[in-house]
Amino acid sequence: MNIIAVVEYVRAQQWRKEQLAIDLVLALVARGHHVTLLCDAIEDTSVLEQRSIESAGSLTVRMHRPNRKRNDGRARSFAWWARTVVQQIGHDAEISGIETPVVISLTPTVCGQVWLPIARDPRGALTRVLQSPNPLSMGMELARERSEFVASIACTEAMRAYRAGRILHALPIGAEHKTQCSRLRIGNDKDSVAGVGFISPLSSRLNRDELVEMRQTARARLRAMLSLAQDATLLAMSLNSHDLNAIDSVFAGVALIEPEARPILVITGSMAGSIDALACKHGISDHVRLIGPTNHMELVLLGSHAALHPGSIAPPRAPLGRFLADATFTHTSIIAGPNASGRELAENHGVLVDAHEPGAWRDAIASALHKATHLKPGSADVSVCQTAPAIEHYLRNVLKLTLSRI
Repeated sequence: MNIIAVVEYVRAQQWRKEQLAIDLVLALVARGHHVTLLCDAIEDTSVLEQRSIESAGSLTVRMHRPNRKRNDGRARSFAWWARTVVQQIGHDAEISGIETPVVISLTPTVCGQVWLPIARDPRGALTRVLQSPNPLSMGMELARERSEFVASIACTEAMRAYRAGRILHALPIGAEHKTQCSRLRIGNDKDSVAGVGFISPLSSRLNRDELVEMRQTARARLRAMLSLAQDATLLAMSLNSHDLNAIDSVFAGVALIEPEARPILVITGSMAGSIDALACKHGISDHVRLIGPTNHMELVLLGSHAALHPGSIAPPRAPLGRFLADATFTHTSIIAGPNASGRELAENHGVLVDAHEPGAWRDAIASALHKATHLKPGSADVSVCQTAPAIEHYLRNVLKLTLSRI
């Protein structure tokens, strides 16, 4: 099958959301499809070379602005370019008598026949700016976030095209076209859109059979890196899609645990100043280690006894559920808070917290750690959490829900 994949800007770090789009594109190529990747730019082109695969398919990369700077986003310009290139490819396909490509868009700024927006929708950030009660602050924020403002316009235009049924796809230039768009979302969608589940990015580069022997090595290595005793109890925690109120509630719950039984929180992400202030507020500074964003999430999860996702006060804007999906893939116990992305993965075998109450967090953490610490060293407790699907299984789900409906 001929496929056009629209991804926009691709950052190099493995923990970036765009890497999931690259996983999907490479998985399509591995299945023998011929894929044309349209993007504004790729921050590090070696990201494709390092993860190159041998298959019957092919990958062609076309970039709008190859030398684009990281913060130089021009969403409407890219959207116009992508639509134009899609039309040109469709026109060339018709002249050559080859199969008309199917357009899979993985960005919120371009609507394709298959639309799975992976990148963050900038309209949420714009809404928060416009809610500012101070006109001067609002103007300064709009000036600083002008690229977000332009991106939100592009997202609105794409949504209008979707709702009107006017999807710009691979047809000759100037031709009248109208087709149904299959709009998907990560997770379980409650609207009129199909949900395609969650996916662990680790599944694209790790073999599940290797995890058992990796766990013991990871536990020793992580504790050595953090200068902790080898018998220290660690609790992995991610800051993605969280707000400070949720984190404050978790820290208050940790403070209620007796010091000799209190776990060390190994936190990935940024917000160092805020995290330090909250840790001091609750008197648990000695039990918090902020390691920042990492490309080695498997080390953090395999080296910890459990994984905690606080969730947020309001539903997350971009619910990819990667952290909890990674935890399920590595068979790490899950503690999921209200509105946590991927909370569904913990509904049967994880520990759920239904309210941001310190006592609830204390009990949930104690329950998860009690079960985890009674496992044999190096073992993987499959009953702790559901198995996160591998990229191939996830891709089959996407194709089943979309391509059959075009």
